[in-house]
Amino acid sequence: TIKISKEGEEEKTDFIGMFFSSYIFILALMILVLTGGQMLIRSVVEEKSNRVVEILLSSCTSNQLMAGKIIGLGLVGLTQMFVWAVVGFYFISGYTLTSINFEMMLISFVYFVLGYLFYSALFVAIGAPVNSEYEAQQVAGYVSMILVFPIAFAFLIMQNPDLYWIKILSFIPLFTPSFVVARIPIKMPALWEIIGTILVLAVSVVAMIWVAGRIFRIAILSYGKFPTFKELLAWIKTK
Repeated sequence: TIKISKEGEEEKTDFIGMFFSSYIFILALMILVLTGGQMLIRSVVEEKSNRVVEILLSSCTSNQLMAGKIIGLGLVGLTQMFVWAVVGFYFISGYTLTSINFEMMLISFVYFVLGYLFYSALFVAIGAPVNSEYEAQQVAGYVSMILVFPIAFAFLIMQNPDLYWIKILSFIPLFTPSFVVARIPIKMPALWEIIGTILVLAVSVVAMIWVAGRIFRIAILSYGKFPTFKELLAWIKTK
């Protein structure tokens, strides 16, 4: 592929640099969400089975407990990613520092953080009602399928980031972080797309955290079978 600058001149392309600057971000988000999400669900299952959660809720609200889990596990995951990044820069610093656009990396980091918060809230919403390790594995498997979808289409995005269906999927919160980050190194989306997708993702994060909080406050003290979708809607509407 040949890239043309705004002046109409041919630009040097570095496929390896573009590949790693986007694909590694997608993989890192998937790893962070899956590891953090599974730890979150398992901690909920353990606390519910040992009745520890009842003691915790005597000292804090359900929203405080949920926020603590999301922030705490998020910081653990980000610390792990930071260590990996430092090690990676140490071994390939001579190549990486000259090839990666740090402005693009900063924009990608914004999507990375918002994407993590969105998926963490999603994990809380569907993971709080679980009562066993088997149900926890099922929930993690469903979210894993959603996360693998952008990775499967990453090469198509890199070949033609301006396809109309790619632009449409970029505005769906489940796919926004991965799709936009994959597009940025190939061809920077228009400013309105960057602002629009960030706003959509930010609003979706707030909405998902609100939904997760409504479900978490009831599910954390609920035992027995996994609730149906109708029951989850009733929990959300309950004041």
